[in-house]
Amino acid sequence: MKTINLDTLTPKCECGGTMEKVTTTFENFKVRGWRCPLCGEELIDPRDAEPILELNKLKSRGFKVIVGKVGNSLVIRIPSLITRALHLRKGEKAKLIPKPSGLGVEFIE
Repeated sequence: MKTINLDTLTPKCECGGTMEKVTTTFENFKVRGWRCPLCGEELIDPRDAEPILELNKLKSRGFKVIVGKVGNSLVIRIPSLITRALHLRKGEKAKLIPKPSGLGVEFIE
């Protein structure tokens, strides 16, 4: 079986143009991809699209998490599906937003 290195891939567009690497949006998430400079056609990197599609399937049900404790602080672990879709890494900064129904989280760039 032949494998393809997506990091070095330079796809050809159906219009005949050579696509260029870009950062674009898919379902309101930033993703890697390619865009044709001639016709504007875009391809999304499947490594970025897959967790977003999975996240969308589960979004309506929400995610159940367990509140834990580390030292004097309470912690909520973020499922790996969410961390992959949002490209979260250790040390990311977030803003907690109190809401009548609970707590919102906004990740800061």
